[in-house]
This record gives sequence, structure tokens and C-alpha cells, in this order.
Amino acid sequence: MVKGVANFQEIKKFILDIEQRYPVDQWVYNDIYFWPHIRVKLYYALIHSLKKEGFKAVLEQHTEKTSISKLDGLKQLWKSYINYKRFFKSTTSKALLFMSLNMHKVQHEGAYFNRFFDSMISANELENDSFTFEIKKSLEPCYHQSAVEEVTPYLDFHYKKYKLLCFFNRIQNKQAHYVEGLDQLKQFLIECGLYKVADQLVENKIDLWSTKIRVYADFYTQYLIKTQTKKVIAVSYYGFDSMWSCMFAANQLGITSVDFQHGPQTEVHMAYASWTKVPKNGFSIMPKEYWCWDEESAKEINRWAVPVGTTAKVYGQPWLAYIQNKQVQEGPQERALVVLYSLQTFPLFTLENTFTPEIIKLIKKSKHKWVLRLHPSNTQESYLIEDYLNKHEVEKGKYTIQRPNDTPLPTVLSCSLLHITNYSGCTIEARELGVKTVLIDAVGLEMFKNYIDKELVIYLDKKRAGFYNDLEEVIGSTVKNNVFRTKDIPNPLFF
Repeated sequence: MVKGVANFQEIKKFILDIEQRYPVDQWVYNDIYFWPHIRVKLYYALIHSLKKEGFKAVLEQHTEKTSISKLDGLKQLWKSYINYKRFFKSTTSKALLFMSLNMHKVQHEGAYFNRFFDSMISANELENDSFTFEIKKSLEPCYHQSAVEEVTPYLDFHYKKYKLLCFFNRIQNKQAHYVEGLDQLKQFLIECGLYKVADQLVENKIDLWSTKIRVYADFYTQYLIKTQTKKVIAVSYYGFDSMWSCMFAANQLGITSVDFQHGPQTEVHMAYASWTKVPKNGFSIMPKEYWCWDEESAKEINRWAVPVGTTAKVYGQPWLAYIQNKQVQEGPQERALVVLYSLQTFPLFTLENTFTPEIIKLIKKSKHKWVLRLHPSNTQESYLIEDYLNKHEVEKGKYTIQRPNDTPLPTVLSCSLLHITNYSGCTIEARELGVKTVLIDAVGLEMFKNYIDKELVIYLDKKRAGFYNDLEEVIGSTVKNNVFRTKDIPNPLFF
């Protein structure tokens, strides 16, 4: 743990102190502003430092190193070239480009369905006006398969092509650099034990990263021009270089660049909140618009965004609306009430923290089955939860472990008496559907303090004496009273 950084508020202070000490809004390499890239890496490194104990169980990972001959490498390069040319030849005008991650897909009506984007596409009949790039391997079969492509192979080929051109023609990079104070920050991070982030501040690493962004952006520029794209809408703009570079390409072309909310965007999420030093026209690798689920999220972003020509809007949560509208059409269905416990990412959040003695006791004694819903990032560790609960003599009939793509969140919320979580973003979605949430971790209090209203969102400290009795009383006194109504899903073309 970094000295003086023990919670999310202190993570925020740590980052904001750096922004005040250094000219981060002026740091440029190869004409690319790189502070957002470093800020996000720093934010997640500090989160990891809080939770570095990880699982008590050890997950073994086996990787096999593969090597290929030069001849096979040339064959692969030729095949990549053919696929690359075929892709561009097949592209047609598409007003919308979605940048997607498969972790946001669920199985719906026999296909993998992006909860956010496919809900928009289906509700507004945008199949002929949109295309989706998957950042990671595309899940198949997926909704509107013919308009979904994994982008990584094309980016990889484009980068290899660039390196070949450099080898033969000695292409020079852009030379606009400004890194004053960077060495001092690197030394400070080393002193704090943040070695991996400090390593990213070595000049040749920044050169490589910024070059990659420019090369990837060149691919996107060609695509966006050929398809006459009007808007680029990404989920988690900061997660991958292929996201940063697409935002950069869109911004350079004057195409609307959008980040669509995928989880909490509260005052301590440092990819979204409290950017205190921003160039007057915004960072070129960040989106110009943020489409949020709710008013609180939009307000948090607009505190810093509006003065630099960026804006946050309340779009709503399209997946909730999509399923809700279907359930209204189908009419009410009788389902047994459950207690929903949405879990955090493993191994950052341990089993011991997740299933405290009081939580285990509540599951054992509950008259309602508990649904233990895994975080979208976790789909393989259910056996560890089963083993842990079995070790503590919890009957399997008392709970069910649910992966996000097993059952749509709106469906499980529709039969949830109560939602319990440490600090899951499901808090926002539960509130939207009128389901009470009990936050039980101090991080949840930090993240959702603006949501706590003593009605739909309350906080009970799981470390406080009397927690068991307090939560048992809340469960016993809660009455299921949410009613589903149809909701509008705005057309992203005109939003």
C-alpha cells in the first residue's frame, strides 16, 4: 500500500496533488497528449495497492510459448494483408461506429447481445446504419453478426505495415514533445513504490505508446472517412490503446466522439471525475461527449468538462429499458423473491471480504434464496465460491451463483426483494428499477454517497457491531413494490 493512500478519497487526493505540481495539461509526445493514459494507469495501480492481498486460493495459469518460422510469419502477414484489403473493400457508409467489449455481452434470444449498444440498435432499427468493432475476440453467434468485426487483427497488420515502411524508408515520427517535470514525477512514483507506472514514464516507452496511438488512429481515420461515420460511441474509452486511438481519430476529423457509461462514474472514479488540468479544447485522446445513465453521473463529469468544450448528457440505461419494455409487453410473471448480492472483481476483492461471518450467517438463515452475481470481469471462479461456502457449511440450496450472461440484470432485479453489494455499479441500475440497495463496504459509502437517500440506497457498515441484526431487520422489513413501465431508448443518431 502506498503511504498515505488507504481509500478512494486518498487515491483522488494523490492524483490531484500530482496535477497541481506538474504541467500535465501540456505534456505531449509525437503530438499526443499522454497524461490521460498515465492518469488512468496510476489510478488503477493505486486501487491494486489497496487490495494487493488478493485471493487466499492460488489460481494457476498455464501459458505456452509459441514460435513460428520466418516463412510462416510471411504467410501470416500475407494472409493478414488479404483480410485487411477485403475488409476495406467490403465497407459501406455507416453513420454510427460502436466500440465494444465482449464483457458487456449477454446471451439473449440465441445470440450474444451487447447490453448497451445492441439495445440501442434493436430499439431504433439501426442495423443498416451502424457497425461495431469488438476490441477483444468477438463472441459468436452475436446480434447482427454481419456488422460486427474484431478490430485487433486489422490494427496489428496496420502497425506491422508501418514498421516495414519505417525499415525501408526511415519514416520520422512527429516531433512535438513537451515533457517538463516528467523525470521528477517518475522519481516521485519510484519513491512511492509505484514502479510499473514510473516505468511508463521512460521516454522511449512514451515514444512507443504515442507512435502506436498515431498508427492505430491512421487505420481508424481511413475507416471513418470511407464509411462517412457521424458518431463514434465507445464503452470504457480508457481501457485499451485501440480505444484511445479511435477517440483521437474521431476528434481529428471533427466526428462526435462519445463514451457510454458502463458502471459507476462517481467523484472518486478518476477516469471520469475531477480533471483539474485540461487543455482548453480538451485532451485529444478523450471523448467529447459522455452519455450517462443518470443525472448524478452527468453532473460529476460536467463539473470539469463544460469549460473545456466537453459535455455529459443523461441518456439512460438502454438495457434496463429494453428488458423492461419487453416485460411490460409480456405482462407480469410470478417469480420467487430473491436477495441479490452483486459481487466485486476477484481477486482484488477477497472471498473473506465478500463472505464475512455475518453474511454467511444471513445466507444460512434467510427464507429467500440468495443470488450471488459475479462481476462481468469474473466468469470462471464460481467453483472457488462454492468451495468456500461449502467449507463454511452453507447449503447449496440457499444460494445460486449467477454469471452476468446467465440472466439479464433487469430480470433478476425484477424478482429481487433487496440488492446488497459492497460497491457494485448495479446500485445505480437497482435504483432505476425501484429496488432498494444496501451498501455494506466503506468504499461503497465513498463511491455512492450522493446516492444514499435512506430509502432506495442505504449504508450499513459490515465491520460495525450489530451489522447482522441491522441487515436482517432491513431484509425483513423490505416490501417489494417496484412496477415496470415502458421507457424510451433515444436514437443515438439524433441524441
